[in-house]
Amino acid sequence: MTVCGAGTGVPKSGFAALQYVGPGAIGGALAGLAGWKGAAVGAAIGAVSYDLSLFCPAGPAAMPTFTVDDIVALLSPFPLPGYAAAFAKMNDFIDNLFWPVFCECSGGASTIGSPSTYPSGAPEATPSPATSPVCYTRTFPVQAIAQQNALPNYFLGPTVSTTSFDLPLPAGAKYCTFTINAQAAGGTHSAIDWSINQRSGVPANLGGSISGTVGAPGSPPGTNPTTQTASMVLDPACVYLRGTYTPANAAVTDTWSGKLDIYCGGAPGQPTSSCCEPDPNTQAMLDRILGMVTLIQRQQVPFAYVYGSNHTALSGDGELSVSGLLGVSVDVTTLPASYGVADGTPETHFGLGYINLGTDDGWTSARSIDHDGTLLLPSAAGVFTRIGYSLSAGVVVDIRELVRES
Repeated sequence: MTVCGAGTGVPKSGFAALQYVGPGAIGGALAGLAGWKGAAVGAAIGAVSYDLSLFCPAGPAAMPTFTVDDIVALLSPFPLPGYAAAFAKMNDFIDNLFWPVFCECSGGASTIGSPSTYPSGAPEATPSPATSPVCYTRTFPVQAIAQQNALPNYFLGPTVSTTSFDLPLPAGAKYCTFTINAQAAGGTHSAIDWSINQRSGVPANLGGSISGTVGAPGSPPGTNPTTQTASMVLDPACVYLRGTYTPANAAVTDTWSGKLDIYCGGAPGQPTSSCCEPDPNTQAMLDRILGMVTLIQRQQVPFAYVYGSNHTALSGDGELSVSGLLGVSVDVTTLPASYGVADGTPETHFGLGYINLGTDDGWTSARSIDHDGTLLLPSAAGVFTRIGYSLSAGVVVDIRELVRES
């Protein structure tokens, strides 16, 4: 946006053309604003770099307004759907904060708006990750322990059966916990041997299982308690659980009850995301390295260039002030018939003039304008601040600045 009205934004005196702003400076700038918790949100940006020759005249995008969802997305330890939009807003916000630091108006007044307010109710630090939810629960009500040897094994499904596998797992099941209770009902008491085996769809045992022995509820306390809990990680190939129990004494009147919980994110209480949250300091350093590597790639080994300013209808001798170049392109717009031309692809022109690149310390070797569309892409283009041209009589050219991709 235009930030100086009728004037032009220019770099402040004493600042280098390229400015790097690290996470510490960003955090400090945010910490100085009422309501903003600079270090927490600043780490989401990491670092930024500015080419003042482009940043100051163009100015930042409009000052954004933040919502609670934006802050949540920026602080979340794992990606949320709104992160990209929130990150773009934060970049625009940082640009608005640092434009007045590096730039000023050569005429007119700055129209940079007041900093956005921190949204009411937004978190101030990275929230705790969500823990693994229970995605299936089966409760086994109080029921009699088997009193016959003919059917000692029972499946923990909705029906008593020795042939059906009727406790299918929900999609994404990764962990299970089983609790069993033995309860005295008078008469003969018995401990209960129990087990839960993982089964594939064949069905066949997969090997993973949990088991135990619950002590006889009417007996004095022994090595096995009357309530027992065990857990296991589920094999990805597991689609059914087969539960069985067998009383140690066939003639018993005791009862039992139980509960099976299936977790779809991992072990109970564990984060559903990675076990190790991103370290903001490490992320900030990686962002800084990425920013500098990107800048080096754009300037030193560019894959492409974009058009900068086009200086049109130039004739005679002159000089242009530039910065941030990758190179220049010279188009001949007026070519008197008196100048020689040699056929070819491209046609070669003779005696049209010369172009030079230089700094305040001097000039490079002159380059002849020998084609319509003469290109200069020197390896050190980024250091040049001047383009000099010397054109023969009657020759008119346009000189286009070629700059790096943003």
